[in-house]
Amino acid sequence: MRAKANVDPGVCGFKGSVTAESKDQMGMVEVEFTSDCPNLQKLEKKFEMNAFNITKDGCNTEIFEKFKSVAPPMCCPCPFLTAIYQVSKVAAGLALPKDIIIEIKKDE
Repeated sequence: MRAKANVDPGVCGFKGSVTAESKDQMGMVEVEFTSDCPNLQKLEKKFEMNAFNITKDGCNTEIFEKFKSVAPPMCCPCPFLTAIYQVSKVAAGLALPKDIIIEIKKDE
């Protein structure tokens, strides 16, 4: 299975996309992303990961650790990581494709 997300992370304005494709029945997925973010551009644009590890380890996965090594603390949690995790789970058959919507408004 293959899944894709277009990402508009908000105020930073660094848009991009994430695609994941299942490699086998054991949760391995190939992830590829594009991003205007200078921090994310320091990472490999294509990599493999085990989607089962996302459900087991949550934010302690290898990609999260790599992200923390290149991005300032204020960027965490980055919506791109959520997109990578969700697209990977959909590609591996661990989640259904459903949009995630967070509307943020100033409450006066």
